[in-house]
Amino acid sequence: MDTKKEQTLEQSEMTPNELATRLSHEFVNKSPVSQAQKDRYKRSAYELATKKELERYKKVFGKFFEVEVFFGVSMIYGYPNGVFVGVIKPFGKGGLLLKGHAFFLHEADNPHLVKEIEDNLKPISKGINREIIQNIITYAIEMKKRDEYIEIDEEELNALLSNSLNRNEATAQFIRLENSLVAEPEYVASLTLKNYDKKFHSAVLLDTPRMKRRFGEHAVGVSRETMLKLFAGFNDIDDTDDDKLDLKANNAVLNSVFAAWRKEGFLVKLTEYDRFNEKIANLNSQGATGRFYIVKSKKLYEAWNEYMKEEGMSNE
Repeated sequence: MDTKKEQTLEQSEMTPNELATRLSHEFVNKSPVSQAQKDRYKRSAYELATKKELERYKKVFGKFFEVEVFFGVSMIYGYPNGVFVGVIKPFGKGGLLLKGHAFFLHEADNPHLVKEIEDNLKPISKGINREIIQNIITYAIEMKKRDEYIEIDEEELNALLSNSLNRNEATAQFIRLENSLVAEPEYVASLTLKNYDKKFHSAVLLDTPRMKRRFGEHAVGVSRETMLKLFAGFNDIDDTDDDKLDLKANNAVLNSVFAAWRKEGFLVKLTEYDRFNEKIANLNSQGATGRFYIVKSKKLYEAWNEYMKEEGMSNE
């Protein structure tokens, strides 16, 4: 058997990831800065890569990864005017695409980005290395410059980002909460109006100057009852005597949600106590006090203001 046939046979017996490792070394630049990265630095913002350069980038990763670019708005992630997102999807057995990794294109030169991508793709693609990643990033940027991207709506973009390997279920859970509150703004009270009713309201806008100084803009206090209904299956709280219902039940479920939210920055927690909620006073004209889980949602404030206008009770 000649050498060429031996190499072909050897390659056919390799897994895709093992082959990726082997072939990537053929393109590895001995300089600590990859050629793809150098190309990005030398080209001006309006200059496009040549067809030959694009083919070279894709040759490094094309057998093992699919790369797409999306554009959309995301209030949750802080991009009300839109953001470009690259998505890297490894090929699995039989050419099936595995769950991928999303990254913001404007962070291309962030020194932490490459390591983040590498760490998150390693579990499903042991052939990944920094040379491959730099070629993927450069290729994605060129797709954006050529208008070869897909426009998606906010819900799709948030789902795309929340399903990325570098994120846990925290984002999806937060979106679920936010959507449930936005869908029924009539069940959201206002601290400015002092109209909170525990039996009626799901949450309260912390919209007084004092609360804004304390928690920042667009802060919302969400009741434990709301969280239990949404995440722990307590659907009949409204019809149950408070004295008979142990609202601490299933707290392991909520604790896992809140721990993830705190890690991802969705939960505002100022105190150092073990509890995840904060005490809020003067909720209504009777001076009621309660504990709430503090999150932020500009989307909810906008929906609530629109509702108040429709009802002729604008608070602006």
